[in-house]
Amino acid sequence: MTEPLDVTDPGERALAFLRTRTNYEQLDRRGATFDLSPIKLLLERLCHPEKKLQCIHIAGTKGKGSTTWFVDAFLRRAGARTGRFISPHLQRLEERVAIDGQPIEGSQLYEAVLATEPFVEESKATFFDILTAAAILCFERRGVEFAVLETGLGGRLDSTNGIDVKISTAVTALGLEHTEVLGKTLVEIATEKAAIARRGVPLFSVTNPQTPQGRAIARTAAECGAPVLVLGREFSARHVRADEGGFLVDVETVRRVYTDIRLPGRARYQIENLALAVAMVDDLESRGIVHNARAALEGAPAGAGDLRVPGRFEVFGDAPPIILDGAHTSESLTLLFDSIDESFPGRPRVVVFGASRDKDLQRLFAAVAGRVDICIITRTKSPRAALPDEMDRAAKAAGMDHCISLSLDDALPAARTAAGATGLVVITGSLYLVGEARGRLAV
Repeated sequence: MTEPLDVTDPGERALAFLRTRTNYEQLDRRGATFDLSPIKLLLERLCHPEKKLQCIHIAGTKGKGSTTWFVDAFLRRAGARTGRFISPHLQRLEERVAIDGQPIEGSQLYEAVLATEPFVEESKATFFDILTAAAILCFERRGVEFAVLETGLGGRLDSTNGIDVKISTAVTALGLEHTEVLGKTLVEIATEKAAIARRGVPLFSVTNPQTPQGRAIARTAAECGAPVLVLGREFSARHVRADEGGFLVDVETVRRVYTDIRLPGRARYQIENLALAVAMVDDLESRGIVHNARAALEGAPAGAGDLRVPGRFEVFGDAPPIILDGAHTSESLTLLFDSIDESFPGRPRVVVFGASRDKDLQRLFAAVAGRVDICIITRTKSPRAALPDEMDRAAKAAGMDHCISLSLDDALPAARTAAGATGLVVITGSLYLVGEARGRLAV
């Protein structure tokens, strides 16, 4: 049984309380069991705040955070009051819970966290269960209309899936990740993630429906009674052209073509996520749930800054430029360096790389090998971080030249010096590493 916390400040008390709960973001997940009964009990004891919200749920391996961000931004442009729940945070816990695009005040989040405290022993709630329930409670208390929720891990047994009533769901790009929990194949992973589907609620997918994993998504959705709309079939991005500061994209849905949607930044991999978000908002308008979709999607504020996602192809400085990107699968690393090839051709590249120990490290280094000039391996502060000697072995097995720096404090200045004014520094491999770097770059 949890001992009473002798802390008077609500913020310190809430954080101390969260530290007493099992946190799988910091633990080895092998052998862990997950179920939805804790979050369902918390929501019941909190008088079901989720029933006062219109929930949009997004799962996937790559792009789910960005798609969540885009949908939230488009709904705000349409005049809606929104809540956004993402994970993990880069620098501050409050980043996970945003209302109208802004991180919630710490006092409001802490109050909601402490509201769950009387029920945690009964429910056996984890850290993520509590944060999920607290986010939903914050949204309900602040009069949010639409809650856009990113899954934490998988889908079927993720805490966010404890919310039964949804108005839209999506599965972004898939990859082999968290295989110790989700399954060893893309078919198993697709099945887990598509289980966020609900009867009669559209499920959007970017996965080719002719692949085994695409068929798994369709099968799982059919079992739930959910229609599936697929990239390249019911919606697509077309006529993509580079523009100063980003891209202009046309997105075609079953109803219309949206033209000149501005996507800031030079991450071409975000175009797929943008098309997915546009299709979801278009569908909500078709059902009378959202209004003013065309104005919201085509009428970007100056620079479309509301679509800039922290830690995704985020560029700082220019001598040398430093790119922060949370790519942490081999597929996402390949897409990252494809975008770098397009945006910074010919520049010498120095990568600062860190990863979690549950990743296929050799596969990650194989995706980076041959695409950088210098690789500096370092360790993040996450308890799940791969050790430098583990990454050293994996890099050698992948045939990659590299050196080791024991901390980002040492790695970052070394990378800047190695790149010089004409080179490029890339910090990637882990959102935790990106979060640390953002702090050092005074963001």
